[in-house]
Amino acid sequence: MSESWKNILRLTELVSVNEQTGLSLGQYIDLVAEVPLPTQQQKHDFAIYVSHAHSWYKHLPPYPPGVPFCFFIDKYAGCDRVLQQEGTLKIAEREKTGFHYADIPTERYRNRFGYLAFACGAGTSVVHRGEGPIVVPRDKIPGALHNHAVMYGLPKEIMEAGTIHLTAVIHALSASEVSIWPSTRLY
Repeated sequence: MSESWKNILRLTELVSVNEQTGLSLGQYIDLVAEVPLPTQQQKHDFAIYVSHAHSWYKHLPPYPPGVPFCFFIDKYAGCDRVLQQEGTLKIAEREKTGFHYADIPTERYRNRFGYLAFACGAGTSVVHRGEGPIVVPRDKIPGALHNHAVMYGLPKEIMEAGTIHLTAVIHALSASEVSIWPSTRLY
């Protein structure tokens, strides 16, 4: 696991992935074996979705090297990991749009993006603390949920193949938000 991901893991709240419980490549393949691969259209739509899933122009640096984003197949893509009042975790399909605009219903998510998922430690976490169960953010660390809502680290092969460093430029508003760009003198 790269040093930048280790730093993100140390800073992540409410979500834990023990590096000792990371999946082997074989275990990961077994976990996602029945999941259909995304279509070209789903990959395209997912790239657009990720670029606007948060206000990246506010949270990512404007210049390279950027911050790591990890893209991977997730058996539970579009689902919530919910902390119940008694302290147990469960996986729940999202039936309506969540508190954050990027939390779209599971069925719509999978129709548009298949089982694609991403993780990026930058940006803010949105944790709605209203009545009832708490939805634990899943897009901060690269991990795979297992059937019993335990999150396991991704295999290093998936991490290496699926990680790219991105900057604020991935969001369309980065060009119009001149306040994020350091001032430079041309004279």
